[in-house]
Amino acid sequence: MGEITAVLLGAGKGKRLKRKISKAFVNLGGRPLLYYSLRTFEYHPQIESIILVVRTQDFNKAYSLVREYKFKKVRKIVKGGKERVDSVSNALKEIDFNPKYLLIHDSARPFLNKNLITRVLKALKKYKVVVPGVRVQDTLKEVGEQNIVKRTLRREKIQLIQTPQGFKWKVLKKVINRPKLKPIYDDAYLIEAKERVKVIPGSFFNFKITTPEDLFLATLYLSYRKNFYEGRFRI
Repeated sequence: MGEITAVLLGAGKGKRLKRKISKAFVNLGGRPLLYYSLRTFEYHPQIESIILVVRTQDFNKAYSLVREYKFKKVRKIVKGGKERVDSVSNALKEIDFNPKYLLIHDSARPFLNKNLITRVLKALKKYKVVVPGVRVQDTLKEVGEQNIVKRTLRREKIQLIQTPQGFKWKVLKKVINRPKLKPIYDDAYLIEAKERVKVIPGSFFNFKITTPEDLFLATLYLSYRKNFYEGRFRI
């Protein structure tokens, strides 16, 4: 197997999206949400293998998607867990080879681009853990009971963390066999494990689809992007 592997998480139920199907298979522009980031990994020259994580009832859909679009880098389709951390754990336990780097990405972020993947991989040459982040634009307030403001937070010290989050495989191997796998997608665990976490600039377009409003915005952005590249209008 390849030196660089991507784990694509698509086992979320998507309750807040208010759909009866799994979030990864919600329609966006005529294709399942999962399709977009899967395609980006498939056509990135440095990604050599992909592990896809979906709910058990979505296995047939996932296999059909892989076959229909000829995603040749998908090596395994793995059963998702009850929580995100369980899905990550299931994926890691299925890795029976030794990749150099591992990227973990949410399929609910369909607008991942190749440039961000490349920059995460470049930073992994120097750091063991790399996460993309974007700076907060709005004023942040900490509130207490009854939503009464307690204090204003310094937004220059806060970033919104995105995926794909990159790891050197030897870092992740340390936690796979622990009795209870902590959320390794969260910086807090790796800091606790005495690993430095490097934050690199993410992308505001790499937003996560969680609510119906997010899906609406994603539909608009996808339409704009299609029209732009087809030359229907320019900025």
